[in-house]
Amino acid sequence: MGLVVRQSIFNTVISYVGVVIGYINLLYLYPKFFAPEQVGLLRTIQDAAILLTPFAQFGITQSIVKYFPSFANDKKQSGSFISLMLLLAAGGFSLFLISFAVFRETIAAYFETNASDFLAYTSLIVWLTFILLLTAVLEAYSRSLLKTIVPNLLRDVIIRLLLTFLVVAYSLDLITYDQFILSTVGGYALCLLLLMFYLWRSGELQLNLNFSVLKTAISGGMVKYSVLGFAGTAGMIIIGKMDSLMVSAMIGLGANAVYTTAFYIATVIEIPKRAFSQITMPLISRAFEKNDLEEISTLYRKAAIHQLIIGSLLMLGVAANLDSIFSLMPKSDIYQAGYYVVLIIGAAKLTDM
Repeated sequence: MGLVVRQSIFNTVISYVGVVIGYINLLYLYPKFFAPEQVGLLRTIQDAAILLTPFAQFGITQSIVKYFPSFANDKKQSGSFISLMLLLAAGGFSLFLISFAVFRETIAAYFETNASDFLAYTSLIVWLTFILLLTAVLEAYSRSLLKTIVPNLLRDVIIRLLLTFLVVAYSLDLITYDQFILSTVGGYALCLLLLMFYLWRSGELQLNLNFSVLKTAISGGMVKYSVLGFAGTAGMIIIGKMDSLMVSAMIGLGANAVYTTAFYIATVIEIPKRAFSQITMPLISRAFEKNDLEEISTLYRKAAIHQLIIGSLLMLGVAANLDSIFSLMPKSDIYQAGYYVVLIIGAAKLTDM
């Protein structure tokens, strides 16, 4: 557990730094400089892309974590493996584009009544989905290499700092709201490029395609595992993001600003789970490769115990200070409506941990 504890500590620190920046953005800067409808629109665009990403990758990221240990000892084979995964991701995105084109009018009709402004950004959502797809594949590859710190730094800190900079630029009338949205997608693209550069500089992104790797992967049940992984991940993403889109479509973008802000306050409770899972799951995959069930049991039990203890303390801290959190927000009279959302979502996060 030494590696788990060491990287989990770094990842937890990074996550909480990201949470602090995210709190400044979402609980102060966004309410101060944006109307609730603008906050809701931004969150709906982000959540829509996050929701669509698993349908574009079709379980590829789970297969990377599961099957990479079989190729980890050979640089050429590992290079062929990640090349194959990127190729499959491109194929999955192509199928996603076709499906999106077929159902575009149906999707538009769902949002037309209460969130019509959202419809102007559907093409941008497709681009953001593609960026998040490639990022997810490379993050899974990096986790399989037990390199979790830089990907987490990019996702949890750098992108949020970029958003802070963009909000300040908007507040100073340096950019318009539309330019802010476009620049947000550009920030995600920049983080993807930085992640690619990091893996390349560390010698781990040596792309080459050897179809014997494809044969080995298929014979090992990768396709079946990807389908099962897709079902599990899509289910979790739908549970986590569909509610945001439903609030926008059925009530309005302003209501979604209140809901997603309250949801974000509650997510602080599950940060230790993310830190533990990102480094524990590759170790569990390697233990499965060796059929070391005792090690698997130890990893699961220790992670669950630590998560329960830390999560309970965080839940108590959030609940005790919730009135103060809302009172410090600009336009607190609007966002106070999410009070019980925080408590319900927080309890769900703690139970999951």
